[in-house]
Amino acid sequence: MNAPPTRTRDAAVLGVALLLVLAWDLSGGDRALSTWAGGAAGFPLREPGTWASRLHDAGRVLSGLLLALLAVHALWPGRPAARRWALRGTLLATLVTLAAVPALKRASATSCPWDVVDFGGSVPYVPHLWWWVTDGGPGHCFPSGHVVGALALLVPAVALRRQSARAARWALAAVLVLGLAFGAVQVLRGAHYLSHVLWSAWLCALLAVLADRAWAAWARTRGWVGSPARAAIVDNQVVRQPMT
Repeated sequence: MNAPPTRTRDAAVLGVALLLVLAWDLSGGDRALSTWAGGAAGFPLREPGTWASRLHDAGRVLSGLLLALLAVHALWPGRPAARRWALRGTLLATLVTLAAVPALKRASATSCPWDVVDFGGSVPYVPHLWWWVTDGGPGHCFPSGHVVGALALLVPAVALRRQSARAARWALAAVLVLGLAFGAVQVLRGAHYLSHVLWSAWLCALLAVLADRAWAAWARTRGWVGSPARAAIVDNQVVRQPMT
């Protein structure tokens, strides 16, 4: 049996996105962009009280509020089993994403731009793709962790396709715009290179798609999703729809 069109599209989008991230990573654009944002004296927008620092702090608050809303929606009682498990599975996958990508960051030996000698720091620049070389600095800077507060919401945005493709497209666009805005602030502050942000976005998208596939496989074992049909869970019933 051929793979469903949605699965094929997901794989194609992830593949093209990976190529674009690698192309940027290998282009040398990271240092050029960070040089534009800062210099030998450091990054002016890193200082407390600047608009970028305020937006950084506001981003943490907004991420917390969005996650709280997702949790309340997922844990609200009185829903039928299929709907309840779908929402709670989405919440769990979102929390896993929030933990997994920052865990990679904590294990990384790559230091942040503001630690690099080019920008007022004390360590040499070493591309994070050179994983076998350490820069001797504090590390723990690749990929970007702050943006995951927004980009982890790709999980519910992808899951929304089960109910409405149109709503899912709007949700995906909103999450990507929000995540890249978070990332732009971090680049301007010298906290990350742009590639750090792009890798976080790609990893969150990958985890969102894998979570959606895992849900579909598990739901089929429960009889909630037919093959090759897709189940749209609406209130108290499962409505069978053709795959698109």
